[in-house]
Amino acid sequence: MLTVESLTSELGLKVAAGGDGAGEREIRWVHITELLDPTPWLSGGELLLTTGIPLENAEKQRAFIRRLADAGVAGLGFGTGFDHAKVPKAILTEANSLGFPVFEVPYETPFIALTEAAFSRLVNEQYDVLSRGIAVNERLERLVLQGGGLDEIAREIAAAVGGSSVVLDARGEVLASGGRRLPEYLLDAIRAEVQPRGNAAAPFVPSQPDLRGRALAHPVSPRAGSAEAWLVVVRRSGELGDFERLCVQQAAIVVALELMRERVARETERRLSGEVLAATLSGRLAPDDIRDRLAPFGIGERAVVLAFQLNDAATAESTLAEHLAGQGRAAVVAPHPAGRRELLCAVVDGSRGDPLELASEARKALEEIRDCEGTFDDVEQLAQAALARLGEVGK
Repeated sequence: MLTVESLTSELGLKVAAGGDGAGEREIRWVHITELLDPTPWLSGGELLLTTGIPLENAEKQRAFIRRLADAGVAGLGFGTGFDHAKVPKAILTEANSLGFPVFEVPYETPFIALTEAAFSRLVNEQYDVLSRGIAVNERLERLVLQGGGLDEIAREIAAAVGGSSVVLDARGEVLASGGRRLPEYLLDAIRAEVQPRGNAAAPFVPSQPDLRGRALAHPVSPRAGSAEAWLVVVRRSGELGDFERLCVQQAAIVVALELMRERVARETERRLSGEVLAATLSGRLAPDDIRDRLAPFGIGERAVVLAFQLNDAATAESTLAEHLAGQGRAAVVAPHPAGRRELLCAVVDGSRGDPLELASEARKALEEIRDCEGTFDDVEQLAQAALARLGEVGK
């Protein structure tokens, strides 16, 4: 970071007033002026250089320093040997009272020497930020290509920014996190700001006081002004700099790619599951063919067929699949037509446990989301027929 103190030290100049703030005042740009009030053309963070031609008296000098301090200027380099033999006392007194850095630029040191030194440092710093950002982005891209998953990506982002990272869906639910776990009250504060921003998908700084200055929320995969998810990073200490902001911007694209990859994988698996389940229950395949179709899904010699009649089988599909996965059960889950109805069916590995207990627990999981009717008649016949072909007869 280029500061008034580091620049003056490099050039052998001494801070004459406001020295306590010289090490904290970051220089964003260098500007030369002889205006009495240059602040309308400044945006903050500039190092201002002047010979003080219009500063004819102490009142103008004090007012000049106050304007610069109020405008967020980084500091003032005062050129002597022109209209002023030395830095006016009124300037030094006012600068000390405001903690505003002022240093003398003697006649022998041209302003161009300061601008060249400052611009060289700024360009090098920006190049360093870009180089480090590219390195982080390459690591994130490799994780996506290697199938590292969203959690690995979140951990890499957290390590890059030196803090924590969280990926939230549009409702504020945590999809992945990395680094030090954020306290629940901070997550709640972030959720409260994410949820209403569906139609205003733009980066924002969380307003929670404990996050101010060290956190940033960036939308992931905006679609028609809305966000599919949010990437939130929080530094462990200190404010976010250019490097951290660049990392977040690039990482949001990588997170979007990973979410898309996961979505495509789910849709592909769902389609394959439907085809395999339909073939298994159709009665047109020989037992050996059925076993070959089910083997890639982790289903061995013994299998259990579950069939449920629901108001919306397609919506409940993910619930049943997640329940069976949580039970450590390999399964093929998909809606399946039976006459004029669509049933939610599953062929589950039956190598362990009681099939009736498995069916009961699955039904309870489905009942938590909507009305579930256990079906018999043609559904029971469907299950019996499939199980008979798999070598195990039962419900």
